[in-house]
Amino acid sequence: MSKKHHRKKPTKHLKIKVLQDALGEYWDVYEERTTVNGLQIYRGWHYGCTPADEGISPVFSYILTHEIAELIKTNPIHYVYDKTGISLSVIAKMRVKLSINRNFVYRNDQWLLENQDSLLNDSYKTLKNLFNLTKPQVNQHREWLSDLLGIAKCKRLRNTKHDDEMEQWFRNEYENFKGMTVQDLMDKYNISKYLAIKTHDKYQQMNNGASYAETLKIAKNEQAKWLLENKSTLFSSSDTITAIAEKLNKSPSQISRLRKKLKKELINSNTINISNNAKK
Repeated sequence: MSKKHHRKKPTKHLKIKVLQDALGEYWDVYEERTTVNGLQIYRGWHYGCTPADEGISPVFSYILTHEIAELIKTNPIHYVYDKTGISLSVIAKMRVKLSINRNFVYRNDQWLLENQDSLLNDSYKTLKNLFNLTKPQVNQHREWLSDLLGIAKCKRLRNTKHDDEMEQWFRNEYENFKGMTVQDLMDKYNISKYLAIKTHDKYQQMNNGASYAETLKIAKNEQAKWLLENKSTLFSSSDTITAIAEKLNKSPSQISRLRKKLKKELINSNTINISNNAKK
């Protein structure tokens, strides 16, 4: 007897609601989730369409909501990826839909403050790898950050009277500076990062302590040590990036950047070793 072949029934999807996107188009929403920071992510098909229609993908599309559009307009692409979990290629397509020029950047004070250490201290190449920023974009962000932190203002106020006032303030508060970080100084005295670093370094110099730059160097060395200690986990071939991120308590995009950083350090280390061996 010949066996009967039954056609597999198509998966039935339940429509949640109809939504209008940032471009004015309507969508049937079939999937929704909320990110840890409270952002709503929706997926579905164009209104009235299903995979049964010609040219419609069987996979749900991400819907460009007003909220996501605003996030994309005011943040670098990797930041959007961290916040939404939407792939970089999809975010890039959304940028095209929003007519965002690849080299155009918007000012986002929150992002500037969150990444101020990198913007102030990392090289152009590092910032390119971290945030996909070009050299002109980095300079623009640094200019905005200087304005935000009050660095330019502090330079303009640097006159004799101001110096005397700052010196008097330093002497009055000296005993309270013990054990305080740059961030502590900023929080307690409501001063710019520029003034906080200046105060921190002056106190540390008077007490044979490490300057802010030296502290950053120590942190950088500790990160390099951490990278080497977790090398096998970072490059594990049996785990997905998401699984590795969970193991190391990082985001997937952070794991991608840490992998690149470690690869670069290993290549540099190899080059140095080869050079030293050649001299022997």
